[in-house]
Amino acid sequence: MASPASLDQRILDLFEASLDVPSPDRRTWIEAQAESDEALKLGALSLLAADEVTLSGIRTGGSVQSFEEDRQMPDRIGAYKITGLIGRGGMGVVYQGQRDSGDFDHRVAIKVMRAAINSEELATRFETERRILASLSHPGIAQLYDGGVLENSAPYFIMEFIDGTKITAWAEERKATRAQRLSLFSQVLEALRHAHQNLIIHRDITPANVLVTEEGIVKLIDFGIAKPQTEDGEDDAPPDSSSYTPGFAAPERLTGAPPNVLSDVFSLGRLMAALIPQHMRDAELTAIMDKASSDDVAKRYSSVDALTDDLQRHGERRAVTAVGGGPLYAIRKYVERHPIAVASATAAVMALTTGLVVTNGLYREAEANRIAADARFEDVRSLAKFMMFELYDEMEKVTGNTEPISLLAAESQTYLDSLSADERASQSVRLEASLGYKRLADILGNPKNANLGRRAEAGQLLETALNNIEALYADAPEDREVMQALGEIAFSNATYSYVSSDENDRTHALALRAVDMYTKLSALDPEKFDYRLLVARSTMMSGVPLPWAGRYEEGIDIIREAKALCEQVVEDFPEEQRAKDLLGSINVEMARAIGRWENETPDVPDSLPYWDEAIRLREESYASNPDDARPYRTLAMLYYERGAVHRSDDRIDEALADTARSEVVALELLEKDPEDAWLKRILNGIYEERAKTLSYAGRHEEAINAAAGAIERARGEYSISPDNRGRKREWGYSLVLYADIYMRAGEISEACRLAATGRGIWDDLAAEQPISEHDLTVTIADLEEIEAKCAV
Repeated sequence: MASPASLDQRILDLFEASLDVPSPDRRTWIEAQAESDEALKLGALSLLAADEVTLSGIRTGGSVQSFEEDRQMPDRIGAYKITGLIGRGGMGVVYQGQRDSGDFDHRVAIKVMRAAINSEELATRFETERRILASLSHPGIAQLYDGGVLENSAPYFIMEFIDGTKITAWAEERKATRAQRLSLFSQVLEALRHAHQNLIIHRDITPANVLVTEEGIVKLIDFGIAKPQTEDGEDDAPPDSSSYTPGFAAPERLTGAPPNVLSDVFSLGRLMAALIPQHMRDAELTAIMDKASSDDVAKRYSSVDALTDDLQRHGERRAVTAVGGGPLYAIRKYVERHPIAVASATAAVMALTTGLVVTNGLYREAEANRIAADARFEDVRSLAKFMMFELYDEMEKVTGNTEPISLLAAESQTYLDSLSADERASQSVRLEASLGYKRLADILGNPKNANLGRRAEAGQLLETALNNIEALYADAPEDREVMQALGEIAFSNATYSYVSSDENDRTHALALRAVDMYTKLSALDPEKFDYRLLVARSTMMSGVPLPWAGRYEEGIDIIREAKALCEQVVEDFPEEQRAKDLLGSINVEMARAIGRWENETPDVPDSLPYWDEAIRLREESYASNPDDARPYRTLAMLYYERGAVHRSDDRIDEALADTARSEVVALELLEKDPEDAWLKRILNGIYEERAKTLSYAGRHEEAINAAAGAIERARGEYSISPDNRGRKREWGYSLVLYADIYMRAGEISEACRLAATGRGIWDDLAAEQPISEHDLTVTIADLEEIEAKCAV
């Protein structure tokens, strides 16, 4: 049985060691260390309870705490007047002091070791902290000013007073952005880098040991358990399980391995994960965190400098080493860095397309060189897919890239035609060619996206893609990749048929084909986000054309079903921005469908709430990622369409305000990319809506002035492809609108001239195929009313 003296010493030693464990874990830690020694456990827990009545946490900075009256505070220590208590624990006490000698006035923290402590280990640790802080001089580390010994032989040192909050709490309290959080973390890296350069390993990097001042300055604290490294890189003391915080310590530390630079790097990765919430992370930041805090030491960053460099790469949109994406990834990052520099983008695409042409030619070499040509073909396949998909996606995010996109499209079609002509083509190559034609059609002229305005070519390519993929599906109906490709191509054809060809029944059928494919895929993988999102999108598209055919309730019910599907996806995947973007689109289509129904039935739902929600979601999307201009582009259209609702409800001021917002956005984007056909089309609609609003308000002179310029823009757009049904229909709308504006203004002859031209356009359209129910009851009815006035 242990003697009373040795038991007391063991109790004190266990209690003192527990003070280096986070407060919430100390009781459990003591119980685990004492194991079955009840006397040791009860004694240490008794000291812990008494200490907790005071204030056990000793930090090298922080706000002043209350203290007990029976604890005598000294009036002064050295040249400093004691003004308060910061903390008290088993090892000692930390006071706040003020030097007020006149020429030097500042607050400090004074850490005093208890003279009564009879522990050589704690005294050594105290001296180690003083020595470490004396060797470190960095604005991100609490600074040592002075030190000495009190009359009772208790050592002390004087250091910087830090009035701060732990880093994670500081960020949450201020609702810090991702950029602000990364800036704080960069300060931590700089401070720790300085420590490592001085051969100091912190060993316990946690949120509690990183304070942030009111001004946002990071201070790394609590070097009391830090250790110098010896020349061979090993710790100069045996492993101590009380010298790290569970959850932030590297796994090798938990098995007794000594701390080193790599264990600090692991803790930095965990600190970064605690500081950057899930919804603020992109794939690259996640890769950086994973690499820093890898369980495998060999896979971690080799130093704080390496981690810092990758974060800088992320901020500068350069390739991040943690991703390891290869040359195509590096090219994509290059395009991201220079999105608006058209010349740079053109040069990049020219380099890619040159490689595409050369390697494609090599593929066509003689049979004797077939093995080498096949190897080159794999290169060209990778390059072509990158150009038509990844590269285009990055270029579409910003304006100003029409020229390089045109170049990309031209060379891509050459490649696809060559691919399709290959009799040796495998199923994967046939699939690739089908998707390539679909993507190229979207780029050239599918009017639901940013495009080059070449609608006729787009329609031919989409038809080719659909025929190819249907044939492939007939051969491989269970292949998931083929099913997904058929869904994509059917949906793209549906959007083209709706906007460009005025084929409502075909649009409905193609959209249902897409719904069928995505529903089958979703049944095979019910938790996959993409499939569920695409079911909702295709369902929406199947309802969109029906109001134009007079099937209002049926169309609105289908769109309402799509809305419910999408809302469930948003609820299940709250971090997925694409789901919120689709919900915005569904609200737009619901608003449009209700608007068309309003022309037939007065007692229908109000469309304005749907416009408001669609605009809110788009504004939110753009605000969350202003580098992606796509949500901003759609706002140009949504504002003026909502303006039309205001105008129809006689809210003229609101209507003109929305039209002005649309114009600002469209002109800003067109200035960066004057050849963007989609934006030109939207701008025509904006000008037409302004002229119509002014006319309805009785401001006829202003309306005529607005219409004069707008009609020439509309005529110019029609002249680009006068045989395209979609363009012809848009020109027919414009003519009837302008005729009505001139008629309201009393300009009878001009109104009748425009109406006569419009009649010719609509007669041509009717000769090609039946005019939609909506056009008959709205546009043709307006035209007939104008013609009746002209006949008087």
